[in-house]
Amino acid sequence: MYTFAHWNTCLTFLAMSKLLNISEPFSIALHSLVLIASREKLITILEISEITHASKNHIAKIMQLLVKHNFLKSFRGPSGGFELAKKAEDIKLMDIYQVTDGTISTYNCDLHQKGCSRINCVFGGFQKKFALEFSDYLNNNTINDLIIKK
Repeated sequence: MYTFAHWNTCLTFLAMSKLLNISEPFSIALHSLVLIASREKLITILEISEITHASKNHIAKIMQLLVKHNFLKSFRGPSGGFELAKKAEDIKLMDIYQVTDGTISTYNCDLHQKGCSRINCVFGGFQKKFALEFSDYLNNNTINDLIIKK
């Protein structure tokens, strides 16, 4: 189960993540999946919203997307909520990223995509290196790896 300190750390990281630029849909998807995976009972959109402080409407859209792509099962009614459709160790972070954000570009420099005339990028290939490392991280980690074990 998550602790309050963990959520504060996550929210601080997200506030500082402009260099990394993690999208809100990806962040909501990961946080929601980890919450769901770390519980033994169903969890509702309202509960996820109260824990993460994210918009209920935005969470609902992300949950629909995750159900559509068979990462979650949803159950209606007063005792309804969400549960994983697969084991947490079978859900790669890259699979979630591709559902919410598409593919990772190895060229994030706007000028490069518009035909930058420089032979060597002024960023020294840092963006490509970072994108490849980030891809590697997402491909080699699962939702299970993000669950904080007590």
